[in-house]
Amino acid sequence: MATQTQVYLNSLDLDEESWELIDPHNEQVSMPISALKLAENGKLWISYGDWDENLMRFGLNSELLLSSYSAGAQIEEFRAGTNGMGFNPISRIHEFDNQIYLCTWGDGIARWESGTWNYFYPNSIGFPRITSSMAAMDNSLWFSSGNIGDHLVPKGTLGVSKFKDGVWQNYDIHNSPLGSDNILSIAVDGQDRKWFGAWDTDYINGPWFPAISILDERDDSWKRLTKWGIAEYNEGVWSGYLPGSARILGNTVGGMAKDQHNNMLVLCYDDGVSVINSDLEHLSDFQLPGSTFQRVLNAYHNGRQYFLRYRV
Repeated sequence: MATQTQVYLNSLDLDEESWELIDPHNEQVSMPISALKLAENGKLWISYGDWDENLMRFGLNSELLLSSYSAGAQIEEFRAGTNGMGFNPISRIHEFDNQIYLCTWGDGIARWESGTWNYFYPNSIGFPRITSSMAAMDNSLWFSSGNIGDHLVPKGTLGVSKFKDGVWQNYDIHNSPLGSDNILSIAVDGQDRKWFGAWDTDYINGPWFPAISILDERDDSWKRLTKWGIAEYNEGVWSGYLPGSARILGNTVGGMAKDQHNNMLVLCYDDGVSVINSDLEHLSDFQLPGSTFQRVLNAYHNGRQYFLRYRV
């Protein structure tokens, strides 16, 4: 039997004098319990996570996602990113044909096999709340789940999803170099690189990184375009900002758009507009004249004129 943070054991005769409080983990703080399963072999599986009724999702401020408790108080712990473990909380634990299955909140279904967790991802979009969408030159469709602001929202702020040839692929900060799960806008440049614009953030549970993540699927490379310059991702590590590389006015990205000269207009919310060419070089910056705020969200180029929509 589990309460919100504690686990009790008793024999099947439910002797009221024989309830035993156990410690199913070695953490120094109490952990919210999301699921509990006693397997046929007597091993007890416990997962951790809090249900947020306002956000309609599980959350957990710890790397410990799961533990098992065996006879003799033997504890085995499974942390995010270890033994094949994913990064999202577990909502249910099931046993089928003597195998343990985990229902996760964002990583699909996992099964324990030969000392590691193997994940089975559903072929579906990664979120029900869509902020922006874009068709790429390779006939793929892209969707983002963002928010104006740096906080979690119900069923949103869950990254980016791609759909092509009947297959979905989902990107977030855990399974890719994507900088943030709060992606407000998507754009595709003249070289079919995908640009993902994020909000500048103070969100403590991220780690979310602001500004723009750029994916080039031709060589599966990633770059960051920020107000400090451009950084490159290589073998799991981000480089320092490249000397002399392009910069944008601000890291809060309200939107992005490609003009008919293959330049990218980066709409830096509250800062103005930065123009980057197809070689990722900085061309210019400008602000809306006579406007109290520079809160630009959309841009369109008809070949002769630029149209900008902004908030007042």
